[in-house]
Amino acid sequence: MKENKEKVEYYYNIGFELFGPLFYEFCKWIKENFKKDTQLLFVSREGCFIKKCFNLMYADIKTKMLFVSRKSILSGVASELLKTHSFSDLINKISIKRNETVKDFFYRIGLNFDKYKNNLIELNINEDDLVNVSLDTFYNKYKQNIINDLKANSHLFSSYLENILKKQNLIIDIGWKGTMQNLLMLYLQNIKSTKEIHGLYFGVTDSKNKKGYLFSENNYTCQNVLNYSGILEIIMMPDYGSVIGYKEKDNEIEPVFDESEFTENSLKIIKNLQKGILDFIKEMNLSNNLIEFKKETIIENLNKFAGNPKMKDIRQFEKLEFYENGQTYQLVEPLNLRKLKTNFLNSKWKTAFLKKMLRIKLPYDKIVIFLRKKKDHL
Repeated sequence: MKENKEKVEYYYNIGFELFGPLFYEFCKWIKENFKKDTQLLFVSREGCFIKKCFNLMYADIKTKMLFVSRKSILSGVASELLKTHSFSDLINKISIKRNETVKDFFYRIGLNFDKYKNNLIELNINEDDLVNVSLDTFYNKYKQNIINDLKANSHLFSSYLENILKKQNLIIDIGWKGTMQNLLMLYLQNIKSTKEIHGLYFGVTDSKNKKGYLFSENNYTCQNVLNYSGILEIIMMPDYGSVIGYKEKDNEIEPVFDESEFTENSLKIIKNLQKGILDFIKEMNLSNNLIEFKKETIIENLNKFAGNPKMKDIRQFEKLEFYENGQTYQLVEPLNLRKLKTNFLNSKWKTAFLKKMLRIKLPYDKIVIFLRKKKDHL
């Protein structure tokens, strides 16, 4: 089917004009914070496109991909971390998501939920309970079985990490809480490794061994960007799925990918956005990277587009998919009175969800920030 020329141009122009300056300045910022004796690792999946942009600007700097995900890291390091941390400590350190259920948590940690389903029921723990219920009783009762199951995930991951990490490592990713880096650092500390990991991100709320380009603390800019974080994540996505594990092939450890959650139409939209960004960078390269776009202006333009969005832009982006805890959601979940709260929480463009529902002129960015202060993990 032939693509609609007007839509192609729309997404291309958004990529070129809105996101192009962001990626251009972010890559310049990476270069400024990069030391020659450090390995530069771009974290899948979002890092794949950031790497393309960076390589386009700085082809002489060697870069590699670090193929990990929250799931692959957590399931890979959990058995090691439980040697020195309680089950509750582990849960507290992995950044539980909004509305994350017990079943979601089992998926993320790499445990077969069906295997333990009846054991949980005996303890009056249901699969749809939120992970603020205490799982300590369950863990203490079935500790050895759980540890054995988790160990099955750890060997290949440990080998992969050992092979790819150097003495000094600088990882590049989108953000926001830095959970993956925190877990990797904790793991290296646990096994008494001397390897170090630092991180550069679009934004982070925790600045330990990390820096954020847009923000490095939980400030007003951070709250605004989190209102529409899903847009930034989606425009970076490649055409492969999340890392769900590892396999050994010809004495090498390789990542195993899940299927991509994106439809063919969504992938075309993402490719058009990315083409606009890459063409912007190519154009800026002609200036030898001497042109500067102020960060304040970039943030202002992002907030104008996504903080208080127009309905025409919501319609163009709302059905793009994103993947979380084994489930696929829309960037702006459908309006459904029975699931209004759940769908709002599951939307990663929350200001757009409210605008779509109310359809009147309001300060949606400020409303969502206010709601977030009232409710953790919004």
